[in-house]
Amino acid sequence: MNRFLLLLLAASMLMLAPLSAFADDLPAGTITLQVCNKSRFNVKGVEVNNPTKGNRWQIFGWIDIPANDCAYFVAQRGADPGTNGDPTYLGFAYTDSTGTWGSASADVPAYGTDTSGNPTFTKSDLHVCVSRADDTFYSTNDDPPGEHCSTTSLNKNPSEKLVPFTMALYFRPVASKCNFLGSCSGGEYYLDITVPDQGRHLHVVRGLSPEEQGMQLLGNFFKALIDTADAQNKQRAEAAAAERKKQAQANSPEGRLQHAREQQAAREQRQKQVLAADAAGNPNVKVEAQMIRREQEDNRQRWAGGPQSPAAFDPQWMGKNVAIVGTVSRVEVDPNGSPQWLTIYFKESPDAMFVVCSPYPDMFQEKVGLNLSVLVGKTLEAAGQVESPYCGGKAPKGSIRVVESTQWKIH
Repeated sequence: MNRFLLLLLAASMLMLAPLSAFADDLPAGTITLQVCNKSRFNVKGVEVNNPTKGNRWQIFGWIDIPANDCAYFVAQRGADPGTNGDPTYLGFAYTDSTGTWGSASADVPAYGTDTSGNPTFTKSDLHVCVSRADDTFYSTNDDPPGEHCSTTSLNKNPSEKLVPFTMALYFRPVASKCNFLGSCSGGEYYLDITVPDQGRHLHVVRGLSPEEQGMQLLGNFFKALIDTADAQNKQRAEAAAAERKKQAQANSPEGRLQHAREQQAAREQRQKQVLAADAAGNPNVKVEAQMIRREQEDNRQRWAGGPQSPAAFDPQWMGKNVAIVGTVSRVEVDPNGSPQWLTIYFKESPDAMFVVCSPYPDMFQEKVGLNLSVLVGKTLEAAGQVESPYCGGKAPKGSIRVVESTQWKIH
């Protein structure tokens, strides 16, 4: 099992355990409604019950629903399990962005039906009487309950007159029920409300239960893990593709040519730095500086004798440093050899008795480009020890082997 699957399994065990805490069922015949405020404005709520016995109307307010917090509205017990509970009206008030306080209309959330097939939530225009200054708890048999607000007051504050208030939603709940195994379901309702930046109409949707929130959290966590794994796999694939492209470019003729140029430039820069450091008295570069100067002296000796024509080849040149100058007649690269020897022929030596050989075709390509045929017709100077040819087959009798860029010049 790979590391990602192990992490996924561990996360499942850690996150599923807390979900059991959300699984407490309501007792049979119970109804609750939780309202969560998803906005930055504080909201107050009013609940109006229309019970089946006793006083016809029961008004409960104010219920605080702070910004980004939740409150319980309805809490009924003792209903027959699985049957319709007491219908309830829900109202909401807040101070909007203009500083105006008042009741709000609301969206009707989709939430199924009661046992009679009626929608759980519908729009309401019921009017009741409320106090703005104090909590509003009272019962009345007036029908409708909001008809005489101007002449009605609460006993605890008789000077505070009540004002009309419009309810927003009509709620038909169904009480929880339990099966023969003792597992209960239903009776729990959840709403999310959002106050708009302007206007007096609340956005209301069905909310998530704690179990649903836990499952959503778990799903989001798994999705984050999967997204992270996908992103890592994508990054690895892109990195591998980039590396393959880099290798392909490096192995191409153009890549090798660029590499050769970079290497030669680096060597030249290094030599300048070493000689400058040696001249400044740095003892750490003394040996390397001596080697560079020895190579420079060797190269000077190669060119010291003055250029000869390839046509003047004499077997007595063998083993000696000779500089030659001639017109290139053709070039050949052995594609099957290792190394791939480059042979440079001269117009002055039509019988190919004398040639220039090099195991590094890219050293020439570094200066003239990938197509070495551009050398044809050019004047080439080369200097080095004359030896039996490593290139050109059996025809040549003498050659100069060019292994350093300081051994040749092109005009």
